[in-house]
Amino acid sequence: MRTTVFSLVCLFVFVLAGCGTAMPDGVKNDRADELAKRMMNSVDAEAWNRTQAITWTFADRNNHLWDRKRRFVRVRSDDREVFVNLHTKKGVAFEDGQKLEGEDHDEAVEEAYAAWVNDSFWLTAMNKAFDGGTTRSVVKLEDRKEGLLVQYSSGGVTPGDAYLWHFDDKGRPVEWQMWVSNIPVDGVSATWEDWSKLPTGAYVSRLHEIGPVTIKITELDAAESLDKLVEGPDPFAVLVK
Repeated sequence: MRTTVFSLVCLFVFVLAGCGTAMPDGVKNDRADELAKRMMNSVDAEAWNRTQAITWTFADRNNHLWDRKRRFVRVRSDDREVFVNLHTKKGVAFEDGQKLEGEDHDEAVEEAYAAWVNDSFWLTAMNKAFDGGTTRSVVKLEDRKEGLLVQYSSGGVTPGDAYLWHFDDKGRPVEWQMWVSNIPVDGVSATWEDWSKLPTGAYVSRLHEIGPVTIKITELDAAESLDKLVEGPDPFAVLVK
């Protein structure tokens, strides 16, 4: 799954228990693909393809450095620093500067991988509408606009999740509703706001409101290669020894 909801969000949605919205029926047709492509164009998907290195902090919690070319990620949270090879889901973990071993290591790597899955999805979900295992449907909204329902039958940590995108007049997302296994209320909405242009030309939403909960993307930077983003020695040397 792509949405690991932390404690404040869980508290909010439990308060709303019984207020969920059933997932609407959509129509799978060429128009759905058109809406998905328009969404991708609105964030410059080609520029995203050129963005091979990116760093950000998610919700004041996890700081990521993602080498998209080699599929490596470094996740820093509290006193932990974890390096993960996304191909193999194997990694190296440190806590207070000391290398972890055994079950502590395995837990740290698993948690870091899950954090990256969630936190990177909030960056790049717009470009994942055509991933393997996805279906796309058009949903008629109350305001006579069209929404795009994207369902994932595979991938992530908990396959089976679905997201209904709402757009502005230019096809850029302003909100989505979520039907995901980690949230006990169906159809919870999150805004997509504060769109910012990365140095590579790609666009990122830096602010999401889920009821009273605010998720911010901060310390954001990107480049077309890792060496243009990070000076000095390879930060992932521990994975390539």
